[in-house]
Amino acid sequence: GNFINFLANWRAIKQIIVQGNPHRVAWDKTTHDFPQLAETSRARKMLGKILIEHGALTQEQLELALTRKARGLKLGSWLIHENLISSEALARALAEQGAVNFASIDAYGLSASLINAFPAKLALHYAVLPIESKEKKLIVASESIIDPISLAALGRKLGKQVEYVIAHIGQVTIGSVSYTHLRAHETV
Repeated sequence: GNFINFLANWRAIKQIIVQGNPHRVAWDKTTHDFPQLAETSRARKMLGKILIEHGALTQEQLELALTRKARGLKLGSWLIHENLISSEALARALAEQGAVNFASIDAYGLSASLINAFPAKLALHYAVLPIESKEKKLIVASESIIDPISLAALGRKLGKQVEYVIAHIGQVTIGSVSYTHLRAHETV
């Protein structure tokens, strides 16, 4: 590396001497290739468009929502708050947008073995609940789309492949409370 750097500097000095002015030298640029994640490089379909295609929302309602919702508030949250769509309609649309499955979960009926195998710290940090375990794969539920980097990090921390499904708004939140409650009872 040092030898290559020395030769590059020597070449640059020769170019400056030949040109007589460092501002007239056209410097070579290094090209950088950045890896792209296949799923994230594609443009996602807009949530409002998906809701209209599902018949859960009209174009007029979408336009109204986009003009009235508070800045920083997510569209889906505003639509539910205004009773324009159901939490299931939002979850199904998010699942389609994220190219994952939709699942309705029983927040109070979580498997004790899954809870014991899944640290509460990770469940709360990633806002997920473990719902099914297969040989080397764990399926978790989330109320929102999980980016591939976070999903991979979660998998590394658990030592197994992790997939996720989208659940109704509130199901994972309620499950997190019962999750931590069940974990607390086991340590007593």
